[in-house]
Amino acid sequence: MSHHPNRFPLYAIFPLVTLAALGLSLASPQAEPPSAFDHVLVLDRIEGDWAVLYSELDTCVHLPVEDLPALAREGDILRIAFDEEGKVRTAEIDWVETRIALERNRSLLQRLISGD
Repeated sequence: MSHHPNRFPLYAIFPLVTLAALGLSLASPQAEPPSAFDHVLVLDRIEGDWAVLYSELDTCVHLPVEDLPALAREGDILRIAFDEEGKVRTAEIDWVETRIALERNRSLLQRLISGD
């Protein structure tokens, strides 16, 4: 892959944006070990090799698709833990929360269609 010698390639910039968006920092490691899952994110869409996810606060996060669980699809709620360098340590689909969100959205759509 070639890129302009005076610029970082996009893949080098996204992890830094992701760290800042999630309130993580390479400069100050956490005093205590992080919990099993540091963040709950919704998989919004896949754009090529990148996944676009959103936090509960509508913070946009870009991660390589290869860091997602193999069965992850748009709309899934994921629990993701990052290491001190901002790399995905663990990622799994929260099947219960994904199902609850799906049912909530179906119910809302049905009420909008029926005019209730």
